[in-house]
Amino acid sequence: MASFPGNWRAGLTLQGRQRIVNEIFQTIRLRMGPEQPNAVLLDLAARCEEMVYASATDLNDYVRKIALKLLTVEARIPARNSTPPLPPRTPPLSPRRTVPHDEEEEEQDFEGGNANIASTSVNNNNIKI
Repeated sequence: MASFPGNWRAGLTLQGRQRIVNEIFQTIRLRMGPEQPNAVLLDLAARCEEMVYASATDLNDYVRKIALKLLTVEARIPARNSTPPLPPRTPPLSPRRTVPHDEEEEEQDFEGGNANIASTSVNNNNIKI
């Protein structure tokens, strides 16, 4: 990254900052779902970027804080359109042995377990990024 002694903010173009806002917006939108208005999410992303921009001490600090915000959002709020985790696999069945007709065949009953997948709801008024 280029260094701008004295005024590192001069090195950030409006287009560069807008790309950061768009990245934050995409991350939030993926996690909040389509029912949230894009304007609200875009405003949230812009405020988040502005807070980081204002508090960063240099360009490296700015990039580090933005990356940390994105990772925090991804870790705290599961993606709405992602598929739920698969239930644990049951061990494979062993091949059936052939039993002569005069012996009684035992049958084993394997029931697949139902995995309870908890869903997470997000209170949209308490979003912290």
